[in-house]
Amino acid sequence: METNARYALIALFSLLLAGGALLFALWLGKASLDSSYNDYEVVFHEAVTGLSIGSPVQFNGIKVGDVQRLRLNPKDSSQVLVRIRLEANTPVRENTEAKLTLAGITGTSFIQLSGGAAGSPELRSGPGNKLPRIIAEQSSMSRLMNNGKDLFGNISDLLSNANRLFSADNIERISQTLNNLQLATGAVAEQRDDLRKTIAQLAQLS
Repeated sequence: METNARYALIALFSLLLAGGALLFALWLGKASLDSSYNDYEVVFHEAVTGLSIGSPVQFNGIKVGDVQRLRLNPKDSSQVLVRIRLEANTPVRENTEAKLTLAGITGTSFIQLSGGAAGSPELRSGPGNKLPRIIAEQSSMSRLMNNGKDLFGNISDLLSNANRLFSADNIERISQTLNNLQLATGAVAEQRDDLRKTIAQLAQLS
């Protein structure tokens, strides 16, 4: 019995040692992985339709990371906060710009980063923010939709003005004006011979 108990203790100790070594290796791998990436927060002032966890993040057309989390700003529901993880060597600076870009015709979207001149300081987290923040600019699709709304509004105003212009009262006034113009033209035509004679007499008199 003592021999079996000793073997059981040795086996248990070996299992604990192996488990500890495995956990240490996993922790070390995670620490190494975390040190090779940097997290940022992109602030959008528009809907992020088509963007989801795992969506790619590109810098000048090259994939440098992906989306980790999406949430509404609890202090301002018009803002969407998107947490992204980028490769540590990605040159994110204070003048780096971000925008939502549509990926073809699939309906999915991704985040496009650009800019970041070498003379600009490296982007760091500000007061009250856990992560460095990038304020996204308005996307091309959003600008197109806004311009489309303005265009449809202008067309609607134009049609409304046209309807008022061609109202029944205005059409009647225009018809009367045309009739009067026609009568005046006819009167002038009838007096054409008299006008010719008068001009000839004035010429003789002069």
